[in-house]
Amino acid sequence: MRLRVINRKFQPQGRLRELSLLKINSDAFVSNGLPVGLRFVIRDDRRKFLMMDMKRREAQISVEAAEAEAVFFGLRMVVHARYKRIVVERDFLSLISKLHSGKKAAWTVCAFTGTYGINYGRFADNIPPPERVIQLLKAAKIRNVRIYDFDHNVLQAFSGTGLELVVGLPNGYVKDMSSNADHALNWVRDNVQNFYPQTRIVGIAVGNEVLGQSDPDLWGSLLGAVKNIYNATKSLHLEDKVQITTSHHFGVFANSYPPSNCTFRDNLKQYVKPLLQFFSQIGSPFCLNAYPFLTYMSDPTHIDINYALFKQNKGIYDPQTGLYYDNLLDAQIDAAYAALEGAGFEKMEIIITETGWASRGDQNEQAATLQNAKIYNYNLRKRLALRKGTPLRPNIMLRAYVFAIFNEDTKSGPTSERNFGLWKPDGSIAYDIGFPSLKSAAPLSLLSMKDPEGVAVFPSLIELKQVIAYPVASSVHFIGCADAIGMFEHVSISNR
Repeated sequence: MRLRVINRKFQPQGRLRELSLLKINSDAFVSNGLPVGLRFVIRDDRRKFLMMDMKRREAQISVEAAEAEAVFFGLRMVVHARYKRIVVERDFLSLISKLHSGKKAAWTVCAFTGTYGINYGRFADNIPPPERVIQLLKAAKIRNVRIYDFDHNVLQAFSGTGLELVVGLPNGYVKDMSSNADHALNWVRDNVQNFYPQTRIVGIAVGNEVLGQSDPDLWGSLLGAVKNIYNATKSLHLEDKVQITTSHHFGVFANSYPPSNCTFRDNLKQYVKPLLQFFSQIGSPFCLNAYPFLTYMSDPTHIDINYALFKQNKGIYDPQTGLYYDNLLDAQIDAAYAALEGAGFEKMEIIITETGWASRGDQNEQAATLQNAKIYNYNLRKRLALRKGTPLRPNIMLRAYVFAIFNEDTKSGPTSERNFGLWKPDGSIAYDIGFPSLKSAAPLSLLSMKDPEGVAVFPSLIELKQVIAYPVASSVHFIGCADAIGMFEHVSISNR
């Protein structure tokens, strides 16, 4: 698929006959530069028309959502005819537009396309080689992938695939990278620059769940490692292409119920705050591993399992905010947002870097069943496909990496630790949530995911042509991009 700009017109292929994007008020900006006065005229194959004014409230644009992307942004707009709403996603297809600013602008890296990603753990002796895994991911149309190390066989296998990869710096390297900037530079050169851009490495995860673990020396080394890895990417001119993050487990919080009460643990605050300050400066999100499965297992007496599984339940109200939660994952995320706000970082975005449900467990892990895993992961897919935020941050679209592709039979710990995979080692599905098996390798139909009212939804944005080619019988999906500095007064997408 090629996207050409000719006389200020985008001309992709697809069923969408015409889309006009008219800038009504080029001066209508919020304080940080996000445009608001856009009008859309859409004509589909059936000659039906939709006209909507993109006002600040109707488009659900907030200062928080805009500022979370610092001073660069792209827009993805999705119009749902049935619901009469517009959803805005920043950084569409990594296309970003520079905003007017009196100060020097800095790039914000887009390291996640769409809303759905997956973790590729490899603590197993029976899983397929990376080349076969890539076939599976492409058949499932999963673009965002995280690995926990920097295995060169995996990095080479992902070359030329178009899949977006976050590589991991294992915890065992954190102290060395913190104390030796030259080692950090060599590591980034050997394991990132040497494979980029053929392998689309979009992020480096420095350690995993470092804070709160048993080694306090590692806590104090994390910030230094993050800074040295970032400075290495800067020296190699990769800082605007590769995002630096670290993932936290939910245990970094002192309390999380109700969500508005959540704070960081007292013994971690001295490490958390400077880390957040640095991530805020470089535009990185707060990465959280959130498992409703583990939270439910810790207190099954007081937590409704339906609340943890996204099933119908009475939910909870937060008495301080008046917000209602119908599922545990949203409550966990908003608890983290409350902790960030309490620490002074209310504009930081949260990315879920791990979530999932075990399909098998020990005798004391009765919730770890195949049926519960299927329900959680299917409902999670539907939740992410809605492309919406949480009750506390409705305008920051939730993005999540599911754990994991395969069961990992060589992992230690309880049985549940080895049974989070969506696929079996032979590539067949562990349970059906709409993904194909490696044996069939059949592409997933774009119409196979439907919301409760029967409207097709997308698990993730893979390519522009998939959105443009989507039939417009029940809802209209389209892509548009407006330059904040007024470069385009009129943009048209057509297939005449």
